[in-house]
Amino acid sequence: MTSLETALQDKDTTSQSDLHVSFELGDRSWKLSCSDGIRSPSRYSVNAGDQAAVAGLHGQGTSPVRP
Repeated sequence: MTSLETALQDKDTTSQSDLHVSFELGDRSWKLSCSDGIRSPSRYSVNAGDQAAVAGLHGQGTSPVRP
């Protein structure tokens, strides 16, 4: 067993938090705000109907949206 496996054995290392999301859906652009309720919200704007850009917000630090 590696040292990492030993350290994490029988330990619950998960954490739960809320995600607050708001959408303003316009004809030309959609404005989104995302926050964990603790930090200030991040605001984004995507072209109206660009569902791939909205899904990209869930990415790993790279996002096709304009902050």
